[in-house]
Parts: sequence; structure tokens; C-alpha cells
Amino acid sequence: MTIDLVGVTDETASGEIYSPAAAAVISPGVMGDNFSTIKPPVFNYTYAKANDKWDMYTFGWIVSAEPNWPDFFFTSEYAGVVDFGNYYNPEMDYWGNILYYDAANVSIAQEAAWNIQKTFYQTLPYIIWFYEPELYSVWTSGWSGYALIPTTGPSTSTGLYYTLLNVHPTGQAYGGTYTEALHGVPTSLNPLYQTNWVWQIDVWENVYDSPIGTPPTGVTSLATMPWMATYSIENETTTPLGHGNGWWNPFNASKIVNGQVITLNFFHNLTWQDGVPITAYDYNFSLYYWDLQGLSGASTPDSYASAPPYGLLATYIPPNNPYEIKLYVNSTNLWNIYTLDIALIPEHIFKYFSPSAVASSTGAMDTTLPANQISGLSGYLESNTTKLPEYIYWLPNLEVGSGPFTFVSWNKVSNVITLVRNIHYYRSAWWAFQQSAIAGKPFTYTATINETIYNPTSSSFEGVAPGTTGTIPITNATGYVEVLSNSSQVLAKAPLQGGANGVYTATINTSSLAPGLYEVFTNATYTSFGLQRYWYTFTAINVKTSVAKISAPTLSSSSVTKGQPVTISAQALSYTGAPMAGQTIVFVVNGTEVGSNVTNSKGIAIFKYTPSATGTLSVSAYAASNSSVSSPSATLTVSSPTNYTLYAIIAVIVVVIVVVAVVLLLRKPSAKGGSQAQPAPK
Repeated sequence: MTIDLVGVTDETASGEIYSPAAAAVISPGVMGDNFSTIKPPVFNYTYAKANDKWDMYTFGWIVSAEPNWPDFFFTSEYAGVVDFGNYYNPEMDYWGNILYYDAANVSIAQEAAWNIQKTFYQTLPYIIWFYEPELYSVWTSGWSGYALIPTTGPSTSTGLYYTLLNVHPTGQAYGGTYTEALHGVPTSLNPLYQTNWVWQIDVWENVYDSPIGTPPTGVTSLATMPWMATYSIENETTTPLGHGNGWWNPFNASKIVNGQVITLNFFHNLTWQDGVPITAYDYNFSLYYWDLQGLSGASTPDSYASAPPYGLLATYIPPNNPYEIKLYVNSTNLWNIYTLDIALIPEHIFKYFSPSAVASSTGAMDTTLPANQISGLSGYLESNTTKLPEYIYWLPNLEVGSGPFTFVSWNKVSNVITLVRNIHYYRSAWWAFQQSAIAGKPFTYTATINETIYNPTSSSFEGVAPGTTGTIPITNATGYVEVLSNSSQVLAKAPLQGGANGVYTATINTSSLAPGLYEVFTNATYTSFGLQRYWYTFTAINVKTSVAKISAPTLSSSSVTKGQPVTISAQALSYTGAPMAGQTIVFVVNGTEVGSNVTNSKGIAIFKYTPSATGTLSVSAYAASNSSVSSPSATLTVSSPTNYTLYAIIAVIVVVIVVVAVVLLLRKPSAKGGSQAQPAPK
């Protein structure tokens, strides 16, 4: 047999496979309470034979660590939706549903998985050519921080999320332009697009986050961790469901039986990339928009993922707490927490758009463009009377997420997609972006608040030309900065002041801060284009010890002779006036450094200096850690030493003179008798 692999031009998988498969389904299979199929699917085989143009097609599955995905691909209730081959087998239906809805423990899950595998190989003409469970880096020259783990990130079930969250130039804490080569050209970067190619997810998963993450070390063990929210799970719960304030009960269900109640509590410091706060209402809206319950009419990768009778029946958000949501699922199984862990979609933007139009079976709205550049914009709106608010037109694009990167542009000629760091991301490496402060000295912290916009008007706005994207300063912000401890305790707080050209300052009292690195949380609110927004940033101040004052040097003697040692001491004080030990003090005489020493426990440094010149000398000191801090001067008078050699010579001369004088005196004649010489007799 010969197999020819022929490229088909001007054709798409949707047009050739997905749409005909969906059209051939008269009715999908219906599952009963015992997980068996009580009504088999009905197909229009005449239509299928007339419209199917292929004998075999290749495809790849983007699956996650949890092995419940066979229920989507091979059970008849998804015929024409995800079961593109319109495959039907009662055994596969039963075990697929058991695995997906009734695997309350690992033992049940293993039994169902083995039976699915047996049926798969016995009845399906599939050949698995390639299976890659992990990422690996081949050439890392110049870059560090690769995550060599299975292809799972907090947002989705595949991609490079953890690598892109951590990768950085070798030797640098942050920065650089990292280039990733995609396997193929994305069809769409709208996360709702049904044909969810891995190279599309590699891009958009870095823009959109989800409530729960998979830790890098726990992918294969099905571990989870809080990412945007903390969570708890109650199993085997039977409880009534409500219909009043705070409830979303679209099926009018009265209760769940032996089900799960999953509670999510979203962090309070989350914002969309346009500055709007994220709440549990955004998540509740996203459940609907992703069509998990089969309600919105959208065709997304997660359509019907948690539909009745055993899926998500209702949610509840306490009216007094917009950050908490309870999910009521009518089954207890291992996978509900994963199924409901979806990337969040901003309600304040997409509530104006029809989900079935934004994500249809044949395509998705281009969210990489500004609103007024989207072709056929009115056809995507919720109704023909829907009017978009002003702020949507000023957005640079509709790729407004909450993840670590912000979408900037997609050049569809060169196929270069550009993302930049989201400076508002709550998991930013705050320690990498530092300002330096001195312990005890008031510190002026600077924050620049601005907004990136697209100018939809015909005239320039704040320096941004018509039809272009640019940055405008925010001058009406109010807020504060907080200095946080490692345990998130507020150690210092100061209001933001100023605002001219978007530049704000806050004076932080550092008197209570020990030397070290501290997180600084900037919390500001402002109004822009009729919408209240929040500016959250996470940076650092590095508080260092530094000498604030040095006393005038004390001299052991203010007057010495040349060559005579003198002891000089100076005391180093902090900004609070406390002595500072361990500081290097440099001593200066007449403008020349003559030596240094380290301060003792009393903050005093001592140096012994031997002058080599005479005259009046100026003695001062300064701190090596802060050369701008120097002491007042002290005066040292150095005189010439006494010349004792000369004195000795003079003394000797004097003695000689005295001796000579004495000798001469003794030899002088006397007028009286004595021993004078007499004349010789004649």
C-alpha cells in the first residue's frame, strides 16, 4: 500500500472535517443515570458520504495530565462536537462516562482507563505516531531559567508557561528579548477558538491566567496549587440549591446529590491588564462564556465540559464578598477541579459580545485588534441594539488578560507576535526592580502611572496620533505605597503625591526598617474613559546601612613635633544618631587620604598618624560607604623637633673655651711671692 500525503490549498480542517461531521449528526447519544447510553446517536450517513472528502486525516491531541479526555473524543454524546469521527461504541460510552464523572478515587479511574484503552485498540483504526510528555531545551546559549518539565502551565494543559515566566538572560535577574519559534502560524489568538493548536496556546496562555495552577514539580502526580485563588473541596455532598440573590442556577436545579462543592477565594490584588479589578464575577462569567455547561452556544475547546446531569449545576457568590464563589457539581470525581480551571475572560469587555458569534464552529473574532478595526464588528455584538462603551474603543486590542505578559502586536506578514512583561502581575519578580534607600533616612519612592491606549479619533490625543497606539500619563490617581515584610505585614505606608506627567512620589519613613530587601506595593486608583481602574505594581527597596554623620576628629594632642605619632579618632553615627559599628572610616590630612580603620561597637574608628611635615594641618574623615558624609575638620599643629646635636656641639665649644680660659688664667705672672720663676744668677 502506498500513502500519499498531499497538501490541500484553500481548505481548512473546519471546512473539510469538523463542519461536515457536525452536519452529519441528526442527534447525539444520550447518557442515562447509570452512565450507560440510553439513546444511541443518529447519523445521516447519506450526507456524510456525499460531503466527506477525506479517507484519513492526521491530528494531534493537546491533553492534560488528568486522563479524562477520552470522554470528549470518543463518547457519542459529543458526536459532531468533539467526537469528530462520529464514533459510537456502547462500551466506550460507559467507561468514558465512568472515568469522567464517577472516578471518585484512583482505583475507579484506573479500571475505567484500562477498559477505554482496550476498546480503543480493538475498535478504532488509530495509529499513535508520536507522544511527547515533556519539554526540553536543546540550545540555551545566553539564557537561563528554562523549566524542563512536562508541558503544563497554570493557564492551560500545554505550552511553555513556566519557562516564559522564569527565563532570563544569563547573569541578569530580568530583561532581554526572548524569541520563541512556533511550530506553525497561529490561526487565531482568541483563547476561545475551537481549533486550539499548541502554538496558539503557547502565545495566549501567557496573557490569560486561571484560578488554579499545576506546580512545576507535580504535573504527573495531578498536584494543584492556588494561582489566582485559594480553594477547598467538599466531596460526596448532598445539598439544596438556591435561586435568589447571589445564585446562578440556569437549570433551575433543586439540589446536588453525592456531589462536590468547590469554593474559590480570589486574591484581592488581581487586575485585568487594563486596570479593572478581577473578582469572582469574572470567573462566573467565564464559565458561561467558555460554554462549559452547554448554555452559551459558543464553540470552544471546553464546550459541554461540565454539562448536566453530572456537571456544574449552579454557582453562588455571596453578595457581601465578590471574591468568593461556590461551585455545585452533581458528581464527586477526581477531575472536576481540573475541568473547572479555565482561563478567565474579562466580563466588563465581553459581556457586550455574543459568545456564539465570538467563538463559532468555523472561527473566532480577532481579539488582537482594536475594536474599530475588527471586520464585521456589529455581527459579534450581543444584539443589534448593543452599544459598546467608550472605554472599549480606546483599548489597544481586545486581548485583555491577567497573565504575566501583555499582548502588543501581531505582524501577520512576518508572523512576529510580540508580548511584553505585565508590570501589574501579582507574581512579578518584585525583588528584581529595586530602588535604594538608607536606613533611618526618609526615602522618596517614585512611581510613574500611565496607560496604553489606541486612539480611535481623527485628532491627536495626549500626544497619541489618530489610529495609533501610545502611552498617556495618568494625572488623577490617588493611593499609597506599602512596604511589606516577608510575611506580607505592612511595615511602612505613605500616600502618593504629585502626578504631573504621571509621576508620583511617596516619602517612606525607614527609621523602623532594618537593612535588607523589602517588597513595595503601589496601590492607586484613577478614572479613565469613564471606567475606574487600579494601578498595582510590585517592586522593591533595598535598605542599606549608611553613615549619616561623622564627628570632628579627636586628636591625642593638637600640637606635636614632626615625626611624633598622634592618635586620631572619629565616631560614625546613623540617621537616628546611633553609633554605627563595622563602618570603614577614611582619614584625610590636608586633602590627602592617609589611612582608614573600622569602627568599633561604639562607632569609633582609631588611626595612628605620624606627620612628616611641619605647619598647621587640617584633619578630617569620611565614610567609605557614603563619601558625601564627611566630618568637620580638626587642627593639628606640627613643629620642628629640638636640635640636640647642635646644643651638644655648642656645649662642647663652651667647655673648651672655659678650659682654655682657665689654663691661660693659671699661667698669668703674679706680683706677690710664690712659685714664680726667678732670674738666673750671673
